[in-house]
Amino acid sequence: MEKEKVWNNEEEKNAYFLKRKKRTKWFVISFVIIMIFVIILFIWLLITLLNNSKKDIQGVWDCENGQIVLQIDKTELSLYGTAQENGMKGNYSVIHYSSSASQSQRKDWTLILSDKETMKNGARRNASNDTIYLSTDSRYQDQLFVEVESTNEQYTCERR
Repeated sequence: MEKEKVWNNEEEKNAYFLKRKKRTKWFVISFVIIMIFVIILFIWLLITLLNNSKKDIQGVWDCENGQIVLQIDKTELSLYGTAQENGMKGNYSVIHYSSSASQSQRKDWTLILSDKETMKNGARRNASNDTIYLSTDSRYQDQLFVEVESTNEQYTCERR
């Protein structure tokens, strides 16, 4: 059992509880600051992972035996036919990235294409956002598998 503290006077009791109150306040403030730091660190690591994962897919890709071209740079994605009459382009961001470590390593990206602009027979129009899924498989070197959600189109692309 815990021994109950005996106070000599009221001032000693008040001083003890005031000291305890200040110490508890600093523990709470320290805990909150540490938690904010951990959350910021987690978000920073996630953003860094997503930005670094972009480097694997950046470049120019020939899709469907050269009938379609996929260009991905740091901020913009373009997907169009060789005549550049039909296609789409816009700014993109990686919203999901995963990598598997099995016999054949697979990497998957989910991109959201914002400020999407579609081209139909030379006419341009702005459209809503679109989701694009990209995937690589180590069994197929320098190939990228592409699926566009809005049109349900699927392409197999090779790096130029």
